[in-house]
Amino acid sequence: MARLNGLRTIGADDSLFALCQDKLRSGAVLGALGLPAPQAGLARNGEWLVEPPASPKGWFVKPNRLGAKIGIWPDSRIADLGHALELSRRVFAHYRDDVVVQPYVAGRNVRASFLGLKEETGVEALGIFFVDSGGDFQTMADSMALYGDTGQAAKDAGTYVEPELEPVGSSQPAADRKIRAIAQKLVSGLGLRDVFSVDFRIEADDTVHLIEFEVCPGLPCFDFRDYCRRQWGMSLADAMAETAANRLRS
Repeated sequence: MARLNGLRTIGADDSLFALCQDKLRSGAVLGALGLPAPQAGLARNGEWLVEPPASPKGWFVKPNRLGAKIGIWPDSRIADLGHALELSRRVFAHYRDDVVVQPYVAGRNVRASFLGLKEETGVEALGIFFVDSGGDFQTMADSMALYGDTGQAAKDAGTYVEPELEPVGSSQPAADRKIRAIAQKLVSGLGLRDVFSVDFRIEADDTVHLIEFEVCPGLPCFDFRDYCRRQWGMSLADAMAETAANRLRS
């Protein structure tokens, strides 16, 4: 709406917002750029639209267009493709969305956050952290326990616990360097700028898997708030205000 009214904005082009909201299409673009994004199949309400690739380690199933872990359940990691179709029926019934079915990749979950406080800020300002929530992957229930009414209820009950954030560079510096190189390619090849986040899986041998990117990350999320404090020494509100002011002056 701001752009339609001729107002100056920060962030990537609108076409990238549409792209990252479609995991199958964004994965195809990332693969065309030579980036290590898993291939995927696509299913809708129990029918294959795109057959998934073979995978000796099984597969992972998630909604194609939804975020915030919506539609990711404890049984989203699967060993047979019949269950993938059953999950596609469940997701379609609840959310009217398709599912992507990707080969399961081992490793730890990583979130790379970026805020270009100044126009010349580069990928050296990325905050790259392992996100350890106690399980192999976060589910919708895990996400709900952090935000909204359910998050407040957990705080009231004294059971609210945020995932632990550990700098990747502290234990796997080679993986940290790979992620910065990938981010630079996303900036130069796709046009990411100003503010974005990227999700990865990192194996113990520093193999990096690019899972997805987001040009409108959940800014109030615990990880982005933490990033603003660590990288810029500011609260989220102050960091975003400073970024916007710098862009308007440039």
